Amino acid sequence: MSSTLCEQEQVLHPDLRCSLRMVGGCWMIHHPIMVQYYMPGEGTNQANRTYSSKLEQVAKAEAEEDWDTYMIFHERAYRIDVFDGIKHRLSDKQYWEMLGWLYTDQEFVYNQWPKLRRLLQLPRPHREFIMPEEDRATFADLPDELTVYRGFNKGNGLGWSWTLSEEIGLRFAHRFEQRRTRPRLLMGTARKNDAIAYFGSRNEEEILIDPKLVTVVEKRNLKKEQQG
Repeated sequence: MSSTLCEQEQVLHPDLRCSLRMVGGCWMIHHPIMVQYYMPGEGTNQANRTYSSKLEQVAKAEAEEDWDTYMIFHERAYRIDVFDGIKHRLSDKQYWEMLGWLYTDQEFVYNQWPKLRRLLQLPRPHREFIMPEEDRATFADLPDELTVYRGFNKGNGLGWSWTLSEEIGLRFAHRFEQRRTRPRLLMGTARKNDAIAYFGSRNEEEILIDPKLVTVVEKRNLKKEQQG
């Protein structure tokens, strides 16, 4: 870090100084309640004001045990860690409702997957509330034996996110397809009672389930899509 930056950043809040990162040649604040680019000097006062305001809101929400607001004021990349820290203060219904929201709100969970997997497997009652009401109704109407699909193009494909739709499985097989990847589709069967949840909010007909509980009956190697 240059001496000029060191001099300019001294007025930046200590919490934010500790959260500075260099990303693509620019400084970035990466803090649990604040993620944004930072311009040394001219951006300092605004960053401090924003942080102080958010800090007050977070403290107020925690004091009032308004956990939805508390979580919203934390940045998406940190929410699973934050949730893990407050889980003992939540009722069983709150626990599963919030965990379902956290899971479906995040597009990529690879870095946090070990912790998320543990949270999904905690033996707390009323796990059905991980699904919103509409998805609970859909899940209840599913047959006891499910046919599920998982499309992938890297690794062995045995993840926790499957779909009831072959078409959606094929779409995921070709997602992020590159020259050296190999699109493949797994088809398997599973008992509904072994599934953690059904999620329809992202139009993916997703079945969340431990892959150890899926019996793979077919694995297809697919042709690569033409890149236009």
